[in-house]
Amino acid sequence: MEEKNVTKISLSTFLLILAIIAIAVMGIVIYKLNNDKTAEIQKSTELQSQVNSLSSTVNDLQSKIDKVSETVNSSSSSSNNKATIESTIQKYFDIRQILSSDTLNVLVELGLKTTHQTSADYKGFYSDKPYANSYFLITDVSYSDFEKSISKYMTIDLFNNQYPDYVINKDGALCIYSDGGTSGYSTVKECKISNTDSNTYICDVTITRHADDDGSNSDESHILTVIEKDGNYVVSDFK
Repeated sequence: MEEKNVTKISLSTFLLILAIIAIAVMGIVIYKLNNDKTAEIQKSTELQSQVNSLSSTVNDLQSKIDKVSETVNSSSSSSNNKATIESTIQKYFDIRQILSSDTLNVLVELGLKTTHQTSADYKGFYSDKPYANSYFLITDVSYSDFEKSISKYMTIDLFNNQYPDYVINKDGALCIYSDGGTSGYSTVKECKISNTDSNTYICDVTITRHADDDGSNSDESHILTVIEKDGNYVVSDFK
């Protein structure tokens, strides 16, 4: 009887030991799995931190690249604007010179004619402006085409203020004062441009006037206002 009890106790003890060992193994496995999971989470967190850091670095670099690009584009645009404005100013002085010397040739300067013509090519009439017995030529150019061409370089208001009696609209045809004065030409020597707003530019301009009669040169300084209008830079004021 005692042997059976001893056997039962021994078997119970053995099963208990097995259970303890199983629990210990399971605990070790769970502990290891938990440690592995924690390590993976830590690695994932570190990787995410590195990704965030790299992303921030990429954003910073992109921001710097954008700023450099904006600076380059702004500089290029400013340079292009200056060249275009100076070209407009030169054209403006070319037109002024023609209107003070051989007015009919302004049609060639504006691209309305391809060859120079003389007063013999047109009929005309006399007017008391801009001077007494002023002779006007009735051209084969429409007045609207003339205004459209002149407005690429100066405003119509400025042209009318400076040359109020040099052209006449006669039944839709351009009539132009035929007599000229001094000859020669002008070149832009220096142009300092300051931007007052998004489409207005104040230009401090020095021109060199070249006289044909005696070959003399002289410098003049003027202040011009140039505005951006309908895709063109045009002179709106002259002082």
